[in-house]
Amino acid sequence: MSCMMLLYSKVTCLPGSCSMEGLRVNCKNAGLKAVPDLPPNATEVDLSYNSITQISHEQFSNLPNLRQLFLSFNQITTIEDSAFSSLGKLVSLELSNNSLNAISSATFQGLDDTLQMLNLMSNPQLTVENGTFQTLTSISTLLLQDFIGADVYNFSQMTNLEFSYGARLSNPSLNPLNFLGLSP
Repeated sequence: MSCMMLLYSKVTCLPGSCSMEGLRVNCKNAGLKAVPDLPPNATEVDLSYNSITQISHEQFSNLPNLRQLFLSFNQITTIEDSAFSSLGKLVSLELSNNSLNAISSATFQGLDDTLQMLNLMSNPQLTVENGTFQTLTSISTLLLQDFIGADVYNFSQMTNLEFSYGARLSNPSLNPLNFLGLSP
């Protein structure tokens, strides 16, 4: 376990398989089963390739400067509502290749004006509640694959909207190409 004293902050100890370079925390493939205590000044955190199963509101509540969060390739099944609400500067959120069951319209609460990239690819049991993406006004890249639900509506602000053929919209008459102004 490595510990560091951060300027005007408490001592933060990262698990031994984690490292910190500048304001970037790397816990990739660290054998973690839960989100560890993280230094409050971190701007980038990589927790990918671990065995994390759930995300709660408290786990990221002390990271006001976080801009990038990588949670891909874990075993996440559950994300509490408002789990990311204290991350007012988060621009990029990677949640691909997990076992997410459902996300609600409150999952990304607090990220309305900041989140630009959201990756939910390869969560085969994922159910998306209607209205989940409606308040994410800054999002330009949304990656979806193998999900159920979500009447996806006008994403005119997006520069990159990617669906896969595995996506099943709750309204079968909707076609992702229609949202880009293209014909099927």
